[in-house]
Amino acid sequence: MIPAPLSPRSARAGVRPAACRLPLLHEPNPGARARAAARELLAAAGLSTSPDAALRDTADSAVLTVSELVTNAGRHGGGAVELRMGWDGRALTIEVDDRGDTLPGVVPESRRGACGGYGLSLVDHLAEHWGAVRRPFGKTVHACLVRAADTAADPVPEPAAADPARTL
Repeated sequence: MIPAPLSPRSARAGVRPAACRLPLLHEPNPGARARAAARELLAAAGLSTSPDAALRDTADSAVLTVSELVTNAGRHGGGAVELRMGWDGRALTIEVDDRGDTLPGVVPESRRGACGGYGLSLVDHLAEHWGAVRRPFGKTVHACLVRAADTAADPVPEPAAADPARTL
């Protein structure tokens, strides 16, 4: 995760840096557990309870993004292995490891249907940037969300290439 200084606007809104790491491999309902962990982290960081509407919107977008990435890991990636989230005061990084080796992509609108195909399109819309990296055990899909009002003025740089040798 990319550390960044706490912006004066975030400091005034009562936002605090926060991070979590949640194993999901043996969870009977990984999506529900991941959403609960996301809500807990966002509350601890002060995003979901902030008087700043843009921060609350970012928290809502984060829970949806976590849900989509964990659901996709279960549906297309052989099962979610771990969720990691970190808020540094400006950017929220979400990472989901799974056991699949196929890198995901946004499904073209013409191929979306009643049974799916919308998840990564939502993530693509909500995130400042997102991507996936192959790992020895499968892959990591990551997304970076920033405070809604900050996206146009000062985009967060994409992370440097991740170390493919990293293991859990």
